[in-house]
Amino acid sequence: MKNYMMDRQLTITDIINRSCKFYKDKEILSVFPDGRKVKYTYENFYERVKSLASFLANLNIKRGDKVATLMNNHNAHLEAYYGIPAAGFIIHTINIKLPLDDIIYIINHADDKVLIIDDTLITLYENIKDKIKVKTIIINSINNIDHPFIDYEKDVMLNNNSNYEFPEINENEPMGMSYSSGTTGRPKGVVYTHKAICLYTVISSGSAAFNLNSNDIIMPVVPMYHVNAWCLPYMGIYAGCKIVLPFAYKGASTLIKLMEETKVNFVAAATTIWHEVAYELDKRNYFHNLANNFTLNIGGSTPSEDILLKLLRANLNIIHTWGMTESSPNGLINKLETVPKEKSIREKAKFLTKQGIPWPFMDVKIVKDGKEVPKDGKTMGNLYIRSPWVINSYYKNEGEDSFKDGWLDTGDIAVIDEDNYIQIVDRSKDLIRSGGEWISSTALENMLLQHSDIIDAAVVAAKHPKWGERPYAFIVTKNGKKIDIVELKELLLTKFPKWWLPDEYIYIDSLPKNANGKILKKELRKYLETYQSNKK
Repeated sequence: MKNYMMDRQLTITDIINRSCKFYKDKEILSVFPDGRKVKYTYENFYERVKSLASFLANLNIKRGDKVATLMNNHNAHLEAYYGIPAAGFIIHTINIKLPLDDIIYIINHADDKVLIIDDTLITLYENIKDKIKVKTIIINSINNIDHPFIDYEKDVMLNNNSNYEFPEINENEPMGMSYSSGTTGRPKGVVYTHKAICLYTVISSGSAAFNLNSNDIIMPVVPMYHVNAWCLPYMGIYAGCKIVLPFAYKGASTLIKLMEETKVNFVAAATTIWHEVAYELDKRNYFHNLANNFTLNIGGSTPSEDILLKLLRANLNIIHTWGMTESSPNGLINKLETVPKEKSIREKAKFLTKQGIPWPFMDVKIVKDGKEVPKDGKTMGNLYIRSPWVINSYYKNEGEDSFKDGWLDTGDIAVIDEDNYIQIVDRSKDLIRSGGEWISSTALENMLLQHSDIIDAAVVAAKHPKWGERPYAFIVTKNGKKIDIVELKELLLTKFPKWWLPDEYIYIDSLPKNANGKILKKELRKYLETYQSNKK
């Protein structure tokens, strides 16, 4: 039988055309480090996106070329999110927190043709300019420094071509690009299509996920240079939300004040940020003036039960999500509203540590020894995913061993319970194999974080002549306080068998973390090797 449905393409252009027509008076607010605020409407936004698109179209670059950004969270970056792909190019958001060598590698590996840079990052550019191939530089003036390059406001925005029309685009054309954080090697490129991001945006804005609408005021604290800011810039415009862009995270007190002033009711940020916010709210005895219907999206790493408990005591609605750069980004979701009402607040916090159930149109399986694991919440296996917004290969076909029979091996180890809720127990490379049995470093870390004097913890494997590997714990405490080891052991023994307990607890001022706030366990392993050698 023939297909009786119309072949209507799903593109980013459709999102902006519709939303800027029907929500033209909705506002976009940018808040800069000096306190300056820039506010305009969707109608103004639309004209500026067209100015950027028409300017790029007149450069000596071709359809499908990459236009990279080194920018923070503000209106010009939001304009780039739409103007670049709507003109037929690929927006490549570069993580400004990466080591310089990685930034240089990424720009050259992606073959970026244009670079749009905040002038606050001009020193970063000066440090890499002789090692990258990009010839066209556009400077977005925030501090209004003098520079010899194309100026975003004076040159690009004055190119106000109201007659410009976005080109027709096939939904399978690439529109965006990010790179993995490279915790185990060189970063790998991930390329998103118009169709993938549109599908993800529509599904994620709906009731099965974030349930956004034009009455919401949203704030992506997650950086816009990291995995499309979890697609909040696309979801926000699609749903007609008022959008508040906070430039960059400047501490828990500053963020709470901004959230109170702007009355945002949906904020997405990494676990490390909500960790700090939770402790700040705890110091205030949970008093705040946040919106009554405030919802926070937490992700990036598994939040501890203690952090979730503090956020619940502040009467905040929580949505815990899991995802990857490779999945655009989210794949699993756990919402407070789905937690059984009869559970105590502590039981709710514990339940929310689970990553949750799959996103609509996201298939998952957990495999051990070639078979799917039983739904007992105990048997660990490798987590595989597939979806219309999960990549089927990395850029330039690197990392082919991650893809098996149409599935992506996430590198995470997980369990699944009888209600189909999934919990990530570790990264496969971080599991500790002791005496032929597995020990979850993540589970030990989360339990240690329940101690009132511990503010950060990491558990890694050390080689052992008899058991193969044994766990060692690195802990960061309040004011460097030393905790009785018996006390730590008693805490862990309330949940784990004795053979799970770390052989040693090492105090450290801070844990090494990558640009996305994830703990660099390979650095801790190196530290541990030196530490053990010095003890011999």
